[in-house]
Amino acid sequence: MVNELMETFSGDLEQGTNRKSNNWSLFLIDRDVDFVTPLCSQVTFQGLLDDVFTIKCGSVEFGSEVTGSEKNVKINLGSGDKVFAEICDQHFSNVFAFLSSKAKTLQASYDGVASAT
Repeated sequence: MVNELMETFSGDLEQGTNRKSNNWSLFLIDRDVDFVTPLCSQVTFQGLLDDVFTIKCGSVEFGSEVTGSEKNVKINLGSGDKVFAEICDQHFSNVFAFLSSKAKTLQASYDGVASAT
């Protein structure tokens, strides 16, 4: 099956060029041999941010596709941000439940303050 796919892809690549090149290699590693590689992906919230948006110099920049406006937003990541400090090293599947509970707590405290005035 892999051989058929490679022949298809190499045929597609050769259509764009006038010459046939055999200067490429393919290495297939069976998961029964390589147990470590799947475990090398970043699974923390900070790792997910880095994979998707690229953290540069301790900050991440969100483009208009994320912010919903024409401006890009740059956020500094670090221990100064209490919420980020709590979630940066957590597995990203746990982060969304934490943020949801944090939002509900903030909304409840805001509603309490708004009703008191």
